[in-house]
Amino acid sequence: FTDVDCCDVGKLVTVELRVTDKSNNSNRCVSRVLVRDNIRPECVAPFNVSVDCDALSNGFDPTSIQALQNSFGVPTITDNCGADWEELTPVVNLDNCNIGTITRTFQATDGSGNTSFGLCQQVIDVKAVFDYSIKFPADATLSCGDMSQDTIEFIERGCDMLSVSVTDSEFLVSPDGCYKIERLYR
Repeated sequence: FTDVDCCDVGKLVTVELRVTDKSNNSNRCVSRVLVRDNIRPECVAPFNVSVDCDALSNGFDPTSIQALQNSFGVPTITDNCGADWEELTPVVNLDNCNIGTITRTFQATDGSGNTSFGLCQQVIDVKAVFDYSIKFPADATLSCGDMSQDTIEFIERGCDMLSVSVTDSEFLVSPDGCYKIERLYR
């Protein structure tokens, strides 16, 4: 009886084989066996996740492997003799509002050079959050020369990218200089 384990991988181990028949005759032979590890490690990626864009920290870099590991975890690796893993460059498919997907890929390799089989991936789906408020100014009547007035206000609490354009049209009401302004917000 010979025990071999992962410490013996790549080494020649002496093995004795004894054979006994029904008549109790026996014979034995000794052989040297090269121990190999041909078992691939297994890689299980973190679960796929959906996250709201406003849940990501300010300045979150989707290409930073360290930031991805801190925020979304690391794979679980199993192997008969132990294995290390690496995270490959993520595939970032985000639009200019940072909405879309980030695909992370992992690979495990053991001491014998066996690599994990198949895809070991996590997909992070970054969802849009539409959370904003717009306050339009009230209609106002102003005296000539008093041009102080309210303007549009908007507050972005989600991942929205708002822009406002203003178009003024002047209408002469009387020849003495009074006029009316119609302001259009888009």
